[in-house]
Amino acid sequence: MALLMAMFVFSNLQAQTPQVNNPGFETWTDLGTADVEPTDWNSFMTATGTWSSFGAKQVDRSSQKRPGSAGSYSAVIWARDAGLAMANGNLTTGQIKMGSTTPSSNSNYNFSIRSDAAFSEAFTAHPDSLVVWVRTKISNVAHQPRIHAVIHDNGYDLRDPVDATSATHVVAEATLNYTTTANVWVRKSIPFVYAGPASTPAYVLISMTTCKDPGTGTDGDSVYFDDLQFIYNPTLTTGVVATGPYYVDQSTGASVSIPFTLTGTMYAGNNVIAQLSDASGSFASPVVIGSLATTTSGTITGTIPANTPDGSAYRIRVVSTNYAVTAADNGSNIQIELVSSAISPDTTQHIEVSTDGTQLTVVESPAGISREWKFSTVSGGPYSSFALAETNTTYTPNFGIANTYYVIAESIISTFTVTSPEVIVIVSPLTGIADNEKNTVSISWNQQDFNVDLTQSVFENPTLVLTDMNGRIVANADLNGKTFNRLHIDLSTGIYGYSIRDKANVVSGKIFHK
Repeated sequence: MALLMAMFVFSNLQAQTPQVNNPGFETWTDLGTADVEPTDWNSFMTATGTWSSFGAKQVDRSSQKRPGSAGSYSAVIWARDAGLAMANGNLTTGQIKMGSTTPSSNSNYNFSIRSDAAFSEAFTAHPDSLVVWVRTKISNVAHQPRIHAVIHDNGYDLRDPVDATSATHVVAEATLNYTTTANVWVRKSIPFVYAGPASTPAYVLISMTTCKDPGTGTDGDSVYFDDLQFIYNPTLTTGVVATGPYYVDQSTGASVSIPFTLTGTMYAGNNVIAQLSDASGSFASPVVIGSLATTTSGTITGTIPANTPDGSAYRIRVVSTNYAVTAADNGSNIQIELVSSAISPDTTQHIEVSTDGTQLTVVESPAGISREWKFSTVSGGPYSSFALAETNTTYTPNFGIANTYYVIAESIISTFTVTSPEVIVIVSPLTGIADNEKNTVSISWNQQDFNVDLTQSVFENPTLVLTDMNGRIVANADLNGKTFNRLHIDLSTGIYGYSIRDKANVVSGKIFHK
């Protein structure tokens, strides 16, 4: 199970960013024989050259593994006294060339064979560094182990040590000669230097030896290697986000899809977070609209919050947490519409039964697909439709029964049903009063003004009597017996009732005033 887990982990790493094959040395060929080698790696047992037949086993699988490794094994190489010379342990992604018994001879080298995948490692990326876990048993601290990785182009079977021809095909090198300490696992991070002169990576040649100086090690010196990993400078890019418009209301947000591209090496537990700017595109105080736990590219399904103000210059960007990177924004303005409706004018109206009030207009933002005017006799509803549905943007109040009405407009805007604030319409029972066929009293009023018209005939000494809400007379006026006499009275003093009297008749009614 541990082996399968390790294979999965490293396979997943390779799927994210290019990595060396078999980086944890979990798989091997010819186990238990002198020809044993880690898969995709090579030692003296697969060497070529004049003296290759003298190559011996100097690598094996070890159950020693670095702390926290998901794998079960590591690779160990060791130095061997070959009689004519000290043969330092050597493990490479290429092939070993044994051309001379003199260890320092330029006939001895590791090299990529581009035509043979068994002795080359195709590689087209630009890593920032190479991480290797090592455990070293070296008797002489002057004998420094060496790790050398060369990224090269496709123009030559590059050699290590790098010769004159190889030098023109180098893209980058990562080199570490290190002094060993105690026999413990240590993590080594080796930066790549991109000095060229080549610029197009095609292969990587990795060589690991027990001593940097050929032929100068000590018999039995050994180095363990585990969990190689190329580290990449993380890059995070916000993808293309649809520009909208996105509709929100006071309680409901809008879904938005935010793709992003993540390259490089992110650490476990990384989160990519989507942020929304303000209406001007500023991220001085960004709003988090979604996140995704990932170390690879993906898409965040975010939500633009309810009640986000109108604006046509919003932007969205993504940021990561581990490694912390802030991406540029999506590059295009995003439009957000806070859907709303209001009624104008919104002041309380006082009208008579079956009399038109002041025309109301619903102001929708943005324009609605449809709407319907409704009313209730209780503030807050439930609201009822009119007998004949009122569906225009305007409506003129007119009620046949005296009461207090709460009028709203219910609009369909995008996918939202939006209800406007209420407008209060107070309907008085006064519609005009006739005392007989000859004499007619016409009453009209709105908010502060109360008007009386006497028409058709002369009343006999008519008097207008005004009362408060308790029935007490607060004023009276002699109408002077004039035909078509009109009286204007200010209602701001709290007049509640009225009566018109003459010798023969009493004509009375009520008005209501707040």
